[in-house]
Amino acid sequence: MSKDMKLIMENWRQSTIQEQQAITAQKFVDRIKLGLMVLSAKAAGKEALKQLAEEVGPEMMEAGLDMVKAIPGVGNAVS
Repeated sequence: MSKDMKLIMENWRQSTIQEQQAITAQKFVDRIKLGLMVLSAKAAGKEALKQLAEEVGPEMMEAGLDMVKAIPGVGNAVS
């Protein structure tokens, strides 16, 4: 492979990796937001928690709580 072609491929791979990380970061933030919504619903009462569970499903609620537990300070209070 020529030197120029190698540079082009390296730049393309780096660009692709950055796009994938951006998607992953967005999912990460969305799950944290969902976890915070679950915590808010818990504080609001059983009816709010039940309504949120109906909207997002129990699996997503659990995934959101898992992400919130990973946040220093917040995770200690939730666990």
